Amino acid sequence: MLGNISCEALFSGDEQEALRAKQLNYNGTSIVDAILSSSDSCATIQRLFGFFHTLSDEERDYPIAYAMLVHKDVAQVLMLLSAIYQPQNQFYIAVDGNSDEKFWRIITKLAICYPNIQVF
Repeated sequence: MLGNISCEALFSGDEQEALRAKQLNYNGTSIVDAILSSSDSCATIQRLFGFFHTLSDEERDYPIAYAMLVHKDVAQVLMLLSAIYQPQNQFYIAVDGNSDEKFWRIITKLAICYPNIQVF
């Protein structure tokens, strides 16, 4: 279940559920505000984006390193990380010097929350 949308109904071809899913709106500003105003930003990031910790023997034995150059839309960066994040992998995030202060603050929080994320 994604919000109040049933993934099972979507995958079974339910047209009504597909129409409801198309009505979903995403607000990156509210995500930024929720993280910055939180007393525990790590818990807020985890709650909003998941950052799951599944690990197989093969994944542990063959970690992957990811490098990203990012500039704006912190919510999009967090969604990408939540899709590819695994605790055994390494993530190197280079933030463009022209990025705004809120963007920098949230991205640098990632390095505090997750020891396998490095921010430059």
